[in-house]
Amino acid sequence: MANGIPSLNPFPQFGGQQSPGVTPVKLAPAAVRFPTARRQAPRRSVEPTTKEKLAPLAPFLVGGIMDMFQGKPETLTDEQYLQNLGADPENITDVEQASLDAYKLFGPRAEANTFGLDEIANIVASSQMGRGAKDYASTYMAMRKADATKNAQTEQQELLSLKTN
Repeated sequence: MANGIPSLNPFPQFGGQQSPGVTPVKLAPAAVRFPTARRQAPRRSVEPTTKEKLAPLAPFLVGGIMDMFQGKPETLTDEQYLQNLGADPENITDVEQASLDAYKLFGPRAEANTFGLDEIANIVASSQMGRGAKDYASTYMAMRKADATKNAQTEQQELLSLKTN
């Protein structure tokens, strides 16, 4: 019924009676391309600068410079050490003699580690290292830990030498 009424026909009629229906269309065959994920080039890290490469070694340099300015602790003579203990250099007890022997063997005691010029110099130096600041700080902290361990072992050996005498 709808074939007789052109306005109700769902398919348009082109060319009248010769081609009743949809006109065939000839298309060239095309390859089907589905989207694929592109492989991204690996990101290269930024090449470290010379300053960043030398950052782990810099605390040794700063420590050496600071040691040049500080100098070495003064070692006392036997008489001076005994006078600091409050002992009579002419009449020495066994404990005082053991303490003097420990002083001769181990030298003067290390000063307590306080916040001073060393720490300020290292903070300033590490702030100038850029990305190498982490390496600088880890080396500096390892050096401090090694010094603290050495001082603790020396004190322990001094006490043991005093107890055995």
